[in-house]
Formats: sequence, structure tokens, C-alpha cells
Amino acid sequence: MSKISPWLGCSLSLLILTTGTALVFQNWAIALPFSIRSIASQITQRTNLPVFLPSENAIQKYVEQNYHETIPVYAYVDVLPNKGYDVSFSKQPGNVGNAARIFSIHAERNGNIEGKSPDPKAQSTKVRLADASIASVTVQCGAGCWSIVRWKASGVLYEVWTKSRQSNGAILIANSAVQAGDRRKNISKN
Repeated sequence: MSKISPWLGCSLSLLILTTGTALVFQNWAIALPFSIRSIASQITQRTNLPVFLPSENAIQKYVEQNYHETIPVYAYVDVLPNKGYDVSFSKQPGNVGNAARIFSIHAERNGNIEGKSPDPKAQSTKVRLADASIASVTVQCGAGCWSIVRWKASGVLYEVWTKSRQSNGAILIANSAVQAGDRRKNISKN
């Protein structure tokens, strides 16, 4: 059984990246044990967007279902203040590329739920998420296949991208994020 949450034998790690006014990245921390709460706190410090992230248990379940072994999981956070954020979960430290990426969550103010796919065969379907909101689910393939779940909340587009032809993993992560709600509510302001 894979154990990836801090209190269950942690193998989750965190790399925080933030953007300034230019396309320059600044490392905030590298490969530190983390929790979803710590990721939410880092995002909340840099943006006023609602923060939807899955639980550690949902991440663990996703990894077990898709990798069938214990693997380390690293999180990489990129925040563009008040415009959006990306959290990529990877199986290699320092690698946010597609080969190492397990899944990612993207938030963008005023984004379009009907995203354009470079795959001409990609088709979208609608699903109802755990909070009763309607989401668009797309499976697109190119160099690899990705399942994408898109939904809107409070004028913000949220996307979960999982590396799979099956959308059940992306729906699992999206449902966990909406069930947890806006993570800013559980972050104490310092």
C-alpha cells in the first residue's frame, strides 16, 4: 500500500515556484515534506482565487490505482497573483515535465470550460461532480493521453489533468477537490 501523506509515512515533497512581473521563477522550497494544507497556504499568500485541491487520501488512492506501487510524489506550485495557479504532482524531484507528471490542477480566472484540444478526435462529455456542478470531461491524445476535467466556480475555471485514457482518475481528483471546498477557509492568516 502506498503511503504518501505526511502522517502516513510521507513521501510527498514540495517545490514552490512563483512568478514575478517577468517570466522569472523563484524557488521557495525544494523537496520538503508537505501537506495539501501547506500547498494551499502558499497559494493563498499569493492570490485571492478560491483554492480547490484534493485530499491526501485521494492522491494516495489515485497513485495506488494508477502506479500499483509505492512511488514518491512531489508537488510543484506556480502562482500568477490573482490570475491563476498550477499545482503539478510529479514522481521525480525537480522534474515538472510530462514524462514525470502524475497529474496537475490548474485554476484560471475567467477561463473557458470548453477548452480547445489539439487532438481532432477528442470529444467532451458532461458529468456532475460531487457538489452537483457540471463539468466537462475530455480525453485527448498526442505524445501521451490525458483526461481533463474542467468546471467553474466563482468565475474561476478549474482543470484536473491526469495522464490516462480513462477519465475516472481525473474525476476522482476533481470530486475530492470540490468536496474539500475552498481551502482558504482552513488557512489561518499570519
